Amino acid sequence: MAASSEHVWIGAETGILKGLDLVKRTTTNFTDFKTLNKQQEIHVMCWGPQGKDQILLGLRSGVVKQFDVNKRGFASTKDYGELGGHYVGMATTDDSIITCLSNGHLTVWQNDEAKLELDLGKNVKKMKQHKEKSNIIATGGKENELKVYDLEKPDQPIFLAKNVRHNFLDLRVPVWINDMQFLSGESNKIVTCTAHHQVRLYDLNTPQRRPVLDVEFQDCPIMALDVTPDQRSVIVGNAQGQLGRIDFRNGIYSKNYKGFAGSIRSVQCHPTLPLVGTCGLDRFFRLHHLRTGKMEKKVYLKSRLNCFLYTDRDHTEDLLVKEKEDAKEEERKVEEKEEGGESDDELWQGMEEVADDTEGTSKRRKNSEGLSIAKRTK
Repeated sequence: MAASSEHVWIGAETGILKGLDLVKRTTTNFTDFKTLNKQQEIHVMCWGPQGKDQILLGLRSGVVKQFDVNKRGFASTKDYGELGGHYVGMATTDDSIITCLSNGHLTVWQNDEAKLELDLGKNVKKMKQHKEKSNIIATGGKENELKVYDLEKPDQPIFLAKNVRHNFLDLRVPVWINDMQFLSGESNKIVTCTAHHQVRLYDLNTPQRRPVLDVEFQDCPIMALDVTPDQRSVIVGNAQGQLGRIDFRNGIYSKNYKGFAGSIRSVQCHPTLPLVGTCGLDRFFRLHHLRTGKMEKKVYLKSRLNCFLYTDRDHTEDLLVKEKEDAKEEERKVEEKEEGGESDDELWQGMEEVADDTEGTSKRRKNSEGLSIAKRTK
């Protein structure tokens, strides 16, 4: 079976799973349009326990769909019934699926049975898994402070953040976490963004439960973020379509990425290339260069977009292969044209011979000159 040509998988608000080929700039829809309704909206998506051959989709209705990448079709559907909330996070371990709902109900599923259940409190907005330690997860939401859990010891959170001090008016600062991400390596840090346009960095190794960095980005709710591959800064996108880069060392807003026209719902740095991808309510998927800020790709996908996943395919390598194939095809066409065309000798031999009428031309010129003299004489 031929390998999948998609470079990005994208989940839409309409419930459509879209496969995007960045080289050909084409998309493929993998959902039956006849069954679409508001309950089919894709809220979260992640790779399956078996790796990148499967995609798990968490729908608004509480259904979890499994998509087989190789067979290019949905393999199974699991309906967990009326759970009282929508999905705000989904992750996998070697043999389990972790789901988290907006009502704070976190479940670890093993063989379609609930192996572990946790109550995280109300109004949870996001759950994220540590990229290197699959048993570590973080949650937070509206008036629901950042919590970090070890699912192997789930009785108490291993870290519970403390709200920042009162503002200059001595008023309590509201809590509303929209997204978070763990830093890789041994730093044991986590960064969050809020609906009150705050970016906060926490160090889990210190006894201090308040953020070690607290800065503001623009003046609109920040919807999504991701940490850059060098772990020195964070890319944040807000509800007004502004995307920026903030340095962890000094909290300075250092880079602005332009070209947006609506709320950004998902931000992810590419795992191998110096690119950051975004999607949102303006129906575009975009790739920006991390250092220069230049927009490398922009593809219109017709639907409001919520989330996406990168595949292992490198679209830059595929683009080079396509350019080589196009160059070979052009050379082949030129060679065929040369072989099928006539040579210079055949071209000259095929032309009609024209007689030299120099003498007649001279006589006609003399006669015309004589007539013109006779007219002037008269």
